[in-house]
Amino acid sequence: MISRNAAQYRDEIFRLLELSYPNMRRRMLEAMFDRRFEPKRCMFIVDNGRVVSTLQTHRAAMMFMGRCLEVCLIDQVATHPDYRRRHKMSELMEAALDESQHNQLFTLIYAMNPRLFERYGFRTVHSGKRYLLASQEFQDIRCDAVTVEGSAAQMHALYQRFISHFDAVFIRDLAYFQELLDKVKARHEKLCFCYDQEGMSGYCRYLNENHEAKVQEIVYLDSRALRQLLAYVSRTARSVQVTVSDDEQLERIFPQAIPHREDHLMARLNSPALFNKLYNTKAHHAKDAFDLLKKPMWNHSR
Repeated sequence: MISRNAAQYRDEIFRLLELSYPNMRRRMLEAMFDRRFEPKRCMFIVDNGRVVSTLQTHRAAMMFMGRCLEVCLIDQVATHPDYRRRHKMSELMEAALDESQHNQLFTLIYAMNPRLFERYGFRTVHSGKRYLLASQEFQDIRCDAVTVEGSAAQMHALYQRFISHFDAVFIRDLAYFQELLDKVKARHEKLCFCYDQEGMSGYCRYLNENHEAKVQEIVYLDSRALRQLLAYVSRTARSVQVTVSDDEQLERIFPQAIPHREDHLMARLNSPALFNKLYNTKAHHAKDAFDLLKKPMWNHSR
């Protein structure tokens, strides 16, 4: 039986995620969970008094070819190892999709193993690139324009300028950035900001663990801001791990950088008929829809 509103099961669901993602460092998992766990949007199955499977849905606004669409994002999917191959995840997934296909045009999921979700109609539409940069890469880069002081209004204005170069991007309002600033203060994550003569030119959200700086998100207007932000986060780390969209070429700035494929963004087109009516096209599934984009995509950050 599927249950909802997981407030009283928060700790148990975190332990299930920890068990299901053994390769994710604990502090990183804690930061992700604190930022994205929403009890009222969580579905879960209890068996013999314990949570054995869970997933969460989020509603988000996405700009897609000039239209603002509400999309559903499925997140934090986990099943206890003892209950795998018992169709627990399928029960949750089918319930989530039944709900989203009546309310949102697209359902999205970030997947490390895309084959698991193709059976539900998902198609891979984008993948990010992960770089691991040694701190020596930044030793000649000054970061005097970087500080830890920044406002939600400045971040919002910067984000609006940044996403104008991309499509299929999540829309964020001022309240989003204010909540982000408030939550970062209470978590292990950190924020730094870069400025130029016109104001904020970049920001970086990151996490330090075991002498490695893990960049969760980096938004910038030019290579100067990118270089200075990464140089700043590298000061207390031996290496910096950063993930960017498929169209951002960090190897042009850091010749030693080698890109590796990150997890895949998959999408499900819930109503091809409605999509085709809105955009006057003939898409059969999500891959057809995303192939229509004229600008690069940017939505690897969660």
